[in-house]
Order: sequence, then C-alpha cells, then structure tokens
Amino acid sequence: MECNKRNFVVVSIILASVILMYEKGSKLSFQASSTTLYNPNKTNLSSSNFFTIQNVQPSLDMSSYILTDRDLQYKKRSQVVRHGCEKLRKMRNRKSSVSNLLVDTEHNIYYCPITKVSSTFWKRILTVFSSKGRLKSPYDITLRGVKLKQTKIWRKNQIQDWEENESFIFVREPYARLFSGYENKIYHPNKLFWRKIGAKIVNKYRNLTKKVEFGYDVTFPELVREIVDTHEKGGSINGHFALMSEHCNPCQTDFKYIGHLETIADDSEYLLTRWRHKFNDVTLKFNDLHKEAGYDTARGHVRDLFATHSIIPETFPFRNMMLRTWRDLQMRGYISKYTEFPYTGDINNVTSEEFMQQIKDTISKAQNRTALKLQRHEALVQAYSQVPIKDMERLRQYLLPDCLLFGYDDRPAALFSRSKPLNVDFLYLDGLTSDTKKITKNNNNKFSCLITSESYCLCHYLE
Repeated sequence: MECNKRNFVVVSIILASVILMYEKGSKLSFQASSTTLYNPNKTNLSSSNFFTIQNVQPSLDMSSYILTDRDLQYKKRSQVVRHGCEKLRKMRNRKSSVSNLLVDTEHNIYYCPITKVSSTFWKRILTVFSSKGRLKSPYDITLRGVKLKQTKIWRKNQIQDWEENESFIFVREPYARLFSGYENKIYHPNKLFWRKIGAKIVNKYRNLTKKVEFGYDVTFPELVREIVDTHEKGGSINGHFALMSEHCNPCQTDFKYIGHLETIADDSEYLLTRWRHKFNDVTLKFNDLHKEAGYDTARGHVRDLFATHSIIPETFPFRNMMLRTWRDLQMRGYISKYTEFPYTGDINNVTSEEFMQQIKDTISKAQNRTALKLQRHEALVQAYSQVPIKDMERLRQYLLPDCLLFGYDDRPAALFSRSKPLNVDFLYLDGLTSDTKKITKNNNNKFSCLITSESYCLCHYLE
C-alpha cells in the first residue's frame, strides 16, 4: 500500500512538471547545439524571428506538441479557401486554372510557386532538400540552379498517395503583392521588364513623338491602369501581376498547408521543423533569416542595377538608379528610412562591389525591426494614394477573386480612404525623375500633391 502511494506521488509530480512546462511554453531538450522549436504559446509574426536547424535528432517524440496548435491554423485557412471556392463558383466568366507544381522527389513534397510570394526562397529550399546533402544553404543557389521536377495537375486524385504526401502554397495580401511586383520589376532597375512591360506602358499612355525601347520611369498608377485595361479587355497579364489563383488553384488541388507571407517566419519554422521530424536528411541553418534574405535581395538588385547602366539616357543621372536600389531595400524593411543614401557627389567611379559592401554594412547594423516592418506599410499606402479612386475600384474588381479565395479584405480602408490628405515625411518611390520639388496643392484642389516633378507627382486623390 505504501509503495502504491509513493508511485502515485512520483507520477503526479511528473505529470505536474510536464503540464507546467507546456503552459509556460518551455523549450524542451533536443540533442542539438542550437534549435528553436515552434512554440504554440508564443505568437511572433515578425520576420526578425530566426531559427537554426542542423542535423537535429529529437530525444522525445514531441510531434503532438509541435504540430497540434499550428495545424488548427492551417485547417482554418483551408476552410477559408473552401468558402472562397463556393463564392467563386457563383461568379460568371471565371477562368479555370491549373496548379503548376514543383516536386522534391526525394521527399515527395509538392509546392505550387506563386511569383512575388517568396517563390524563389522555397524553390531553393526544396532544391537543398533534394540534393542529398550536397547543398547546405538556399542562398548559394541561383534560379538557374533550381533542380526540381515540374508537373501540372487539375485535381489531387491525379497524383498517387496525394494525402500522404506533403503539399503547400504561400499566398499574400493581393494589393501588397501587386505593389511588390511594381517595386521589384518596374521601379527597381530591370532591363528585361523595362523592355517588355515598361516600354509598352510608356508608348501606350504618354503622348510621345517617338517610341521608347525601355520604359525606365513608369509610375505605379500607370501600371495599375495598364493592368485593369488589359483585364477588362480580356488580355493576357504578366505572371508577376496575374492573380495568385491563376498560378495555383486550391479549389481543384487540396493543398495540405497554406502559408501566408505575412507570417512567413512562423510558417517557415513550422514547416521546416515538421519536415525535420519526418525526414532524417533535412539539414538547414539560418543564423538570421531577415538579414540573410536582405543580403540575398541586395546581391540580385546590385547586379540588375549595374546591368542597366548602358541603356539609361545621359540626361538621366545613374545616381537616381542607385537611389532606387536603396529605396527598394527601405521599402522592403531591410534599411531604415532614416539612414540616408550614402552618396551625395560623383558616383561614376563607384563599383558594384563597393555599393554592395555599403549595403551589407548598413543591413548588418542593429536596427529597430518593428519600425522597419512599418516602412513596408507606409510605402504601400503612399503608392496606392497616387492611384485615382476610379482605377482603385476597377482594380478591386480584378483582385476580388484572390481576396475572396484567400480571405483578404477586397477594400482595405488604408488604401481606399481618401477623405484626408496624406501626410508624407519621406518619399519611398524616389528617383523616378531627374528633378523633384515640393508643393502643397494643385490649382483645382481635387487632390493634394505633396511632391512633384516634370512627369511624376506624388498625390493624394480626394473623394
């Protein structure tokens, strides 16, 4: 009898300890030098959250502790998609789309990439997975180095054992994704897109006596106008600006995990932790996801920047192009808006290596990441404030399917409200023209112009 009492006391103490650890969100012991697990009691949506995964072997089977809470979040997202699918079925003239899948055949992980939603990052991740240990970091891989099998499916029953395989997509707020496409492919120097899309827009919407070969100064309102005009005429839209549902169709392909770019740190940590538990050969290390992504973005930007040097007219200062690279990194939240562009004089002798080192040194400095994240929102609001409200309504109709499908607001107040003038103390989309000057309001008082130049103005259109 005494023995049973002692056993009961011991068991009670053990259970109490486990419950206490769970309630406090304690990090449980793993046989690894540095491993941060997903904690269901901790919500941190900041991309500054970083984690390290490297040859980790669990000392306990903690799958239920790691998976349960976050799984519920993915189930909720799947329910939102199912409801969205029902709404879309009621919409007329809705085109069917196919899910274009990339496959890590070593682990049967299926991924449907959507441009401007971390697709390059995930292609590289899966390439590391499928390399059988030859590759260690996704940032060592170029897009040409991505080696993944491609397949197209209309329905999940076209792939054997679909339910047992891993499958995922990432989506993001549709208005933010569209602006990201402009920022990355049109505003920032990009020789290919300036020729394919920029020149088309400039020649179409500007009263020019001579056609241009490169549209290097296209404004965001001009891009929005081109998209809605093309959409309403049933034309084809470039994939970086096409609907997410035109890339991947979750109404016909039931993806197990739907990640959101707004919570990419948590979603990435969850998925990689899950796959580490499921696959013995998954080995990845992120010292600081935010900084490493910033360095990688900057390398590509500096390369694209200097590739456009020869096509810019002599009347347009190359310094403005360098400024755009700097501003792009500020809009993305890698450099503080209070850190001034480092060049004031002659930049003709600045090399790409020197500029890249300047950017890397700046990103490496300690910065307020909450403030950096706010910069992204400020830039978004500032850009959409330039778009006339009539074009905003047309754009809403274009983006509506994605908003319904993935549960985003189709009329975000921060972008549609025009009752008050926009207060601006910093111009994000700087460097579009060779000359800028500040004014307060135009003559007809229908909109408040804050900064203007010969062919570009930052205005807030009033209702």
